[in-house]
Amino acid sequence: ITIAGGSIEVERQISAEKKITITGGSVRAGGCITAPEIEISGGEVSANGEWGSYRRVDDYGTERYAINNADDHLPAIGRQNGCVKISGGTVRTNVDDVDFDYNTAFVLNGRNNGALTYDWKRRGCAGIGGDGTSVIITGGKIYAEGGGLTISDAQYQMSGAGIGGGYQQRCGFIRITGGDVHAAGGKYACGIGPGTQGTYMEGVEISGGKVWAEGGRECPGIWCGRPGVIAISGGTVSAVATYAAGVMDVVGITPYHGQNSNDAKPKVTGCSLDARSLNGVVDANGALCHRVTVNGGSDIKADIQGLPYTYKDVSFDSDGRIYLWLPDGEYDFVVNGDRFTATVVGENVDAMYTGT
Repeated sequence: ITIAGGSIEVERQISAEKKITITGGSVRAGGCITAPEIEISGGEVSANGEWGSYRRVDDYGTERYAINNADDHLPAIGRQNGCVKISGGTVRTNVDDVDFDYNTAFVLNGRNNGALTYDWKRRGCAGIGGDGTSVIITGGKIYAEGGGLTISDAQYQMSGAGIGGGYQQRCGFIRITGGDVHAAGGKYACGIGPGTQGTYMEGVEISGGKVWAEGGRECPGIWCGRPGVIAISGGTVSAVATYAAGVMDVVGITPYHGQNSNDAKPKVTGCSLDARSLNGVVDANGALCHRVTVNGGSDIKADIQGLPYTYKDVSFDSDGRIYLWLPDGEYDFVVNGDRFTATVVGENVDAMYTGT
């Protein structure tokens, strides 16, 4: 399927056996956009995902919902073992967070559960990605929200990432080289990475663009399962977690279960990263790094000279700060013509302005 213009709106799915290409127009799917290969380079694209649960009304007139397995959790954009490429346009996913009481849930177990109705609007899936699917973003504006299903009074917390996997799903490789990306996980999932109870991931690589990754409750903005690692070598990246009280905290980047070896720690060079890692970050050589905060102009690009790395797509945030990560040492560098110094010895520091 190739869509180059016009306006298309469907109640449920836009699907193809091989490939969907969108280069323009307005495309809206009430459910999902799904194919082994999806390429988006223009237009306005939106989809909502499919949870794939069942519902029925019991003898007393009460609606009951099934606790279903991960196989039916279709992402808003993507599918199992596929690839999603986005190079332009505006792409939005809005997957619901659904909460209902344990007493209205039932398990599909092969026995007669009464008259079942397939309810594809019950969602708990990823925004962009899917089980084992890779996502490559080189441009465009992306607003990817995953969804979650929570059953009260029980340990059922099923959520999908904004970009990555759904509940109990594997996550393919995620590469971001450009664009403006906002990724928010479901209630109990990370912004970028696997979904709830998903542990396998091929890796996260960010080398450019502007990325905001927001996790759900007690979930990091960017999380990586085995055997992959997180590598950020360019761009302006913010990664945060939301806690039960709704307070945003910059605890946003975490390797698999907080693995403490340097091989597992996020590798950070050539970027501005506003986040706090569970067990620290390292540079390309494996040296432990600490945050160096530079104060400057608000929402302007930063031209950085004199440091060991080449910086790409770095901009000051709305508070007028950039966040560089450097190993222990003495640094004398220039940002937008202003000279700064910083001494890093085992802890985060603020760079000192020394003139132009």
